[in-house]
Amino acid sequence: MALPTITGMVVRKIRLHHVSAGSDKEYVITVTEENGKALVFTEYGPTGRLNNGRCETPSPVSRLSAYSKADSLRQGKQNHRKTPYRVVSDDEFNATPPSPPPSPAPSSAPPPQASTPVRSRPVGNAAATILNWLL
Repeated sequence: MALPTITGMVVRKIRLHHVSAGSDKEYVITVTEENGKALVFTEYGPTGRLNNGRCETPSPVSRLSAYSKADSLRQGKQNHRKTPYRVVSDDEFNATPPSPPPSPAPSSAPPPQASTPVRSRPVGNAAATILNWLL
């Protein structure tokens, strides 16, 4: 597998490294953004010679989704059973952290009224009198 052609502006780069008997390799996760959409790329190979990689997102996604995918890839490498990697760096470039989607705007309609009151616990006599008076 050849190195991918990384497109867009790099907004995050995570570098991981693994060393064990006879093995010295690195794994790089790159998040890029273009026109408000993001892509996630990986590159890996012997230390100093990244010679493999691919685009991990088949189509552009939101930055929040791309960051989630990058975090998942990082965790997978850190928790690998045979060859755990350590994080060398996790850098963001000219970017604000992804924010979750905005919550829906409150409705201007009044909340629906229940036809019969629902009680989760018994109510004392004074409270019951007031509650009955209000209903």
